[in-house]
Amino acid sequence: MIQVIIHEVAHSLDLHGAYKDKPLSGSDRMWKAYNADPNTPNEYSKTAMVENVAEQTMIAVFNEIVPGGFGTIEPEWKKISNQYHFVQEEGKLAGKGNSIFRPGSSEKCTHKVPSTKPVNMNANSKFRLKRLVSARNKPDITLRRDIIPIEVRAEGEHTNCAHREGDVHM
Repeated sequence: MIQVIIHEVAHSLDLHGAYKDKPLSGSDRMWKAYNADPNTPNEYSKTAMVENVAEQTMIAVFNEIVPGGFGTIEPEWKKISNQYHFVQEEGKLAGKGNSIFRPGSSEKCTHKVPSTKPVNMNANSKFRLKRLVSARNKPDITLRRDIIPIEVRAEGEHTNCAHREGDVHM
């Protein structure tokens, strides 16, 4: 199950502008890494570059967090290493030197999509929520002043992230 979660999050990172090359699956540099390797991780990653980036991200995450990396479980790892190393490097650039694939590696989170209000699941929950969350014990979901809000907007065939004018930049 965790593979599916990482794969789907990888699509979000790719298509919502987390990387320098937005989207990574459409970048010349990703295609160069792809062409430099004789293989892909599996047949599914051959169906489209967007799927290959998602599969390579799973490997990049594994390579980043498991001692010894991907080579400890795959003897032919070099056949796809240009691709997943490229994704791994893009993850470090996106994290400003801290890998976005390694939990806890960032010294400080500097960007965040602003939180939304809680969603009521049914009519009864509306009343429960009202009782549980009064004006005085309502959780503060505002961003700290040093966090840069990310505005997500549709542009062309994919979504990009843009900083709002006037935001505090550290």
